[in-house]
Amino acid sequence: MNTRRRAAGSETTYSEGMLRRRSRLTAAAVSGALVAAIALAPTGSASTSEGAEIPGGPTSSSDAAPVRLDTAIFMPDQTPAPAVLLAHGFGGSKESLADQAQQLADRGYVVLTYSARGFGRSSGQISVNSPDFEVADASALVDYLGTRADVVQDAPGDPRVGVAGGSYGGALSLLLGGTDQRVDAIAADITWNDLESSLFGPSILGNPVALGAFKKLWTGWFFSVGLLDPVNGVTECGRFSPEWCAAYIDATAYGRVSPASQQLMRASSPVSVTAQITAPTFLSAGQADSLFPIAQANATAEQIRAAHPQTPVKMVWQGGGHDGGINESDRIQGLMADWFDTYLAGGASSNTSFEVTLGGGAISTEDSSADPVVLQASAYPGINGSSRQEVPLAGPPQRVLSPSGGTPAAITVLPGLGGSLGSLIAMPLPGQSAMFESKPLDAPLTIIGATAASLRLSSTVPVDDVVLFASLRVVSESGRESFPQGLVAPIRLDQLRTEPVDITINLPAIVTTANAGDRLRLVVSTTDSAYRLPERPALYDIALAAPTLAVPLVDMVQVRSGAAAYWWLLGTLPIIALIVALLAWKRPRLAGDGQRPDLDAVPLAIEGLGKVYKGGYRA
Repeated sequence: MNTRRRAAGSETTYSEGMLRRRSRLTAAAVSGALVAAIALAPTGSASTSEGAEIPGGPTSSSDAAPVRLDTAIFMPDQTPAPAVLLAHGFGGSKESLADQAQQLADRGYVVLTYSARGFGRSSGQISVNSPDFEVADASALVDYLGTRADVVQDAPGDPRVGVAGGSYGGALSLLLGGTDQRVDAIAADITWNDLESSLFGPSILGNPVALGAFKKLWTGWFFSVGLLDPVNGVTECGRFSPEWCAAYIDATAYGRVSPASQQLMRASSPVSVTAQITAPTFLSAGQADSLFPIAQANATAEQIRAAHPQTPVKMVWQGGGHDGGINESDRIQGLMADWFDTYLAGGASSNTSFEVTLGGGAISTEDSSADPVVLQASAYPGINGSSRQEVPLAGPPQRVLSPSGGTPAAITVLPGLGGSLGSLIAMPLPGQSAMFESKPLDAPLTIIGATAASLRLSSTVPVDDVVLFASLRVVSESGRESFPQGLVAPIRLDQLRTEPVDITINLPAIVTTANAGDRLRLVVSTTDSAYRLPERPALYDIALAAPTLAVPLVDMVQVRSGAAAYWWLLGTLPIIALIVALLAWKRPRLAGDGQRPDLDAVPLAIEGLGKVYKGGYRA
């Protein structure tokens, strides 16, 4: 093995080097008070990490030679111990998981991280979690854990192991859990259930159309991550397998995929194995996620519970996701560790309550991150809620334009930048949107789940391939419109004629609160820059098929207020007052030396202001 112990002469990783350089700079600048504070901070554990190259599954369908997987092992202080296999997100590597792995090792687990084939220093091509390749790789890593004496073994070759990951790694965790019965616990964050419905999002209930509108921006962004080949440079397919390259080209060129590509996507989707998942499963979905929205995790939970009602399943709707939102990664990783403590280490029992993050909490005094409100229900009701409230809507039939070439197009979300940025400029474009509104609400309304609406659609002339986008907005008494996470429900119909057709849609699952006096607004638009749009122009008539919104409700209690940070600030008030007094005492002595005539007309000047974020990024 190539050891990575932190000893003299050992290799220093990029993150370790950055940490050491930052530490030297900080030590030269901090005051005695800060040094004292650092002295009180908890010290790291004695656990270490080791690296090894482990053979995985076959290289390809025509090459049975195993790929080489670049791995790292993080050891706890005491062994034998249960193991956790960590899988990274798309574009990441084993280095992306070092912090989480160390935290789990500190809690008493043998942790194995690795770079998936096609990423980091691992060989092979990207097959997007194919059961024959990436899932076979992960199963080979479980084989490896089954040979280690420092891992608890439930039977020969059967290690006590949990698997966890986010996004790309989350799907891998579910696929492995559904195909390898040695997996004892699963934790998956912000990932897909069905890759096809994720990338071709359907929203019509009972929709006979096989594919929805194609998410061209997100798909293009992900494919571009895998295009650069470190050996061959930029090629048409990069590090992707030929089969996945062909599927991408079909989707971007035609907005559809071939039957062969559909089978490929199905095999790489947890929906293909959820009926076989019996291991306790922790699921986390992101409210700020237009790529793999809450509906995807909801489908996974419902499929597992339908097949195996006794299997423990916990659902969390966190405030983050692929679009940004509230960064709750530390909380989610902590909940995952608690889940493993229960089902791998036999510790305190984790509950299967439903948890939801509600925005508007305090700011953490530790790292300036959001400290949001968390709500909890005893059981998960699904995206339709435990009950529904009918909210009357009103508005006349409206004619809208689908412009030639789909230009100009509305902007709702931007991959990697988030729905919050898009919502700042997501005003409905003139002539492209129909709007229907409720009366002012008599009482506050907390929406938790997917609101349903019914529409009546027709076209001035017969057209094929119709794409629309529906969204729910909240309008305050002052007229300010909020657009929860910039999420839209894509609607696609094979054809639309002059005779009206009625459809019922599920709007995106969201968590938001409308105050008394606010109005709910249903917006139906013809364009969205994140999706592939029809090239030819068309005129559509849009009306309400039913004059109500069916709003999902869930009875929940607040378990985390997000306000504790403010009380900490109260204790600092005497110190702040003392600092202000000292500055006021010193100011007359400095007035003669620090005059800036060039700023006489400026009411406030700020220079040298900056912020250092977690990870060392300075703004």
